[in-house]
Amino acid sequence: MRLNLADQAAATDLLRVIKDRQPGSVLLTADKSSLSRLRSIFSVTNCETYTLATVATHDMGIAWRVTQHWPEQSVDHCLAQWRDRLCQTVFLYEYGEKNMTPELEFCRHLRALGFQLIKTYRDSKGNGALFYFDIYDYKRVPSWLNSRFWAHPERWNKARW
Repeated sequence: MRLNLADQAAATDLLRVIKDRQPGSVLLTADKSSLSRLRSIFSVTNCETYTLATVATHDMGIAWRVTQHWPEQSVDHCLAQWRDRLCQTVFLYEYGEKNMTPELEFCRHLRALGFQLIKTYRDSKGNGALFYFDIYDYKRVPSWLNSRFWAHPERWNKARW
């Protein structure tokens, strides 16, 4: 199966990310028709295809059009498993007929899971969107979360609260 224009643009962007980051291992999932094509495009030496039995941790995960080949009720569960246990960084590409804007319910749902919308793609048949999650920068550190506010040695033995 050939990739459409939006898919090709997303694959090119992901290939650029792979070359920049040079992950030691990549976990990949895609529909059967796209899987072999994506494996040849990304050409990562240590690339594992996701199954429910996957337990090894990977540097990067690429989930390609998961809503089209994962059962609807398990999409959240599997994405949370990727995010929490299997991958340090997750890139998720979705394609559909709807415009992938931040206001779309699917995009809001992914944002609730910690994913960030980083780029949208358009072609004549539909729209695609690339989402990103990194365990190390998914949440900004608040200004109050530093050592200044945790210990006050000058107040020891003076006040109890």
